[in-house]
Amino acid sequence: SMLTTLDESGALHSRPMAMMDIEFDGDLWFFTGKS
Repeated sequence: SMLTTLDESGALHSRPMAMMDIEFDGDLWFFTGKS
């Protein structure tokens, strides 16, 4: 999946996300660093 955010000027920035745990209990958690 991709996480897309808007910066202060309205430009879109997308970052690739990957799952770190293969067990699925109904919740998805994604973490990214600020860039």
